[in-house]
Amino acid sequence: MRRATSRPANDRRGSVALEFLFLFPLFLGLVLAFVEFTTIIRCEEKLCRASHAGSKAASRGATRAEIAEAAGLALGSGTLGEHSRVEVSRVVRGPDGDYLVSVAHPEVLPPGTPVVVTVEAPTAKVVPNFLRAVGLDLCGEHLTGQTTFLKE
Repeated sequence: MRRATSRPANDRRGSVALEFLFLFPLFLGLVLAFVEFTTIIRCEEKLCRASHAGSKAASRGATRAEIAEAAGLALGSGTLGEHSRVEVSRVVRGPDGDYLVSVAHPEVLPPGTPVVVTVEAPTAKVVPNFLRAVGLDLCGEHLTGQTTFLKE
């Protein structure tokens, strides 16, 4: 009598297919998560660069339109540039701490005033929503870049 020490190859095929069926969705989810979060990080970095360009212009006494133009040039003409919003504020120190107040005419602020430029874009417009299928929906969020300069 001969004893069988290993299974024939035909018996193994079914279990390989079953393992692939279980692991493929997990692998696909990881790849899609990587793509989505990489896109979010890239967009936030661009928004920070745009807010820096806008703050630099604001610190030199630019008008609100010139600040928005400087930020827009830093963003470029893609979807991020089309859907972004630029807000110019100044820091006000109060008894409860610091808070931001929107400024209509930043060019008339006195020298030494902290000027804050915030550039934000809705996540739903600039990032693909691949992870909605697994219950992670970022469509209601906003990506933001914010920089503070002292007015010269």
